Amino acid sequence: MKIAGLVHYMAAYFLLNKTRPISITGELGEDEETESLLRHYLNLSPNLTELYEQWSLVDPNFKKRAPKFTGVRILKQDAWEALVGFICSSNNNIIRISQMVNNLCLHYGPLIGHLNDQPFHDFPKPEALTGPGVESHLRTLGFGYRAKYIAQTASIVASKPKGWLENLRNPETFDRPFEGEIPAGGRPGYRKAHEELLELQGVGPKVADCVCLMGLGWGEAVPVDTHVWQIAQRDYKFGKGKHKSLTKATYDAIGDHFRGLWGKEAGWAHSVLFAADLKTFSDKLTTKVEVKADEVEVKKENGEILEEKVTIKREYPSEMEIKEEEEIEIKRENGTEDNEVKEKVKVSKPSARSERAKRRKLIKRFTFALQELTRRRGAHFGKPAQPFSAEALAWLKEYVHNRRVRAYIYRRDQYDRVVATVWVRRFLLRKDVGKEMLKAGMATVYEAKMGAEFGEFEAQYRAAEEQAKKKKLGMWSGKKRDFESPRDYKTRMAAAANPLK
Repeated sequence: MKIAGLVHYMAAYFLLNKTRPISITGELGEDEETESLLRHYLNLSPNLTELYEQWSLVDPNFKKRAPKFTGVRILKQDAWEALVGFICSSNNNIIRISQMVNNLCLHYGPLIGHLNDQPFHDFPKPEALTGPGVESHLRTLGFGYRAKYIAQTASIVASKPKGWLENLRNPETFDRPFEGEIPAGGRPGYRKAHEELLELQGVGPKVADCVCLMGLGWGEAVPVDTHVWQIAQRDYKFGKGKHKSLTKATYDAIGDHFRGLWGKEAGWAHSVLFAADLKTFSDKLTTKVEVKADEVEVKKENGEILEEKVTIKREYPSEMEIKEEEEIEIKRENGTEDNEVKEKVKVSKPSARSERAKRRKLIKRFTFALQELTRRRGAHFGKPAQPFSAEALAWLKEYVHNRRVRAYIYRRDQYDRVVATVWVRRFLLRKDVGKEMLKAGMATVYEAKMGAEFGEFEAQYRAAEEQAKKKKLGMWSGKKRDFESPRDYKTRMAAAANPLK
């Protein structure tokens, strides 16, 4: 966690690992300081209930959508880190942005320490990204045209007076809020910060507003991308007259409209609506289920109720499909000597399922080919298994069993498998399943370049394989002469199938 250019990690780190990483000055027992820093970084001081009520009073659309999205907060990020991160975000997705930021830290940031043999690096300072070979190196890491913007912006920031970027920060605190209305275009300090950021390479109005909002604390900054533009057209009557397209004038008009509507934290309110409009969270906007009793059947004998059956029809939100009714059977049995009545309840659930759940079910049916490695083949089509194939499969099942995985999908291969980088959370850390499999000696790096997808991590994968070889793990635990690569295995199987060739 970085605040005001300083890295704060010592207390949280000690809770996980009692060994002192390099560059730490400080003592144990700093829980209170750590909590204070976390509360600041996560922006936990403002009362969200009051803010939501305030925004709901002036905006019926916010009142309709926001209650399902409590807890949305604007982080107080380091300004330089936010600036580079949002340059990386241009025409990009979250997984690739995360990979780019991770590569910047790995290749240019100073080492903080190790946790479970995994190195952690600080975010690089501007000076670290100003060398003559930085742009070309970033391109090899997959940054594309953003490599030029990052290198040039780093040079500009490094040439500025010390503290230039931090001096653009909003000086007020939430405890001493700005009094009065926000003028058109925002307060002078915000306008100054926005204009100076626009002088940097790769920074347009939206990126500048993102940095102002999340890196410099200017709450009235309203980043407008195509997604927010769609919200403005659908819910706030933009898209007509002189604002038919997202021009600079329209961009400013949308920002001024939201600033006039929500006040000095307009960027925060806009982020709540942004989250509410994402397809990822669309299932939160469903209506409540209504239950109606349709039939009641009662069986009696000598005036006593023996069995009561209630058939209930449920009304589901529009995106759910009804396949059967739900039945609740209530059986009443004659009691004991003290006339106690016992009830047994049996519920048969409907097979209704949201479209989102259906998509999840389909995703489970995908067969993933981890992009960079070849696992040992088991016995198939009459062919014998390779050594360690059973162990590799058992390792993989254990590693991902009952865990949510994320897959960065590249394409389908000739066997109709999805070629992807697969990530899984373990011990609070995000792990590349392929890399971990290589480190365990349960796979090898793909030998044929054709059809391989290494993303930006080929060097890491080969290093992981070498590490397993040195430690003699998994398939590398035997003698070298007994090792058979996947290519050798395929050659041997082909020769056995065609002995005359």
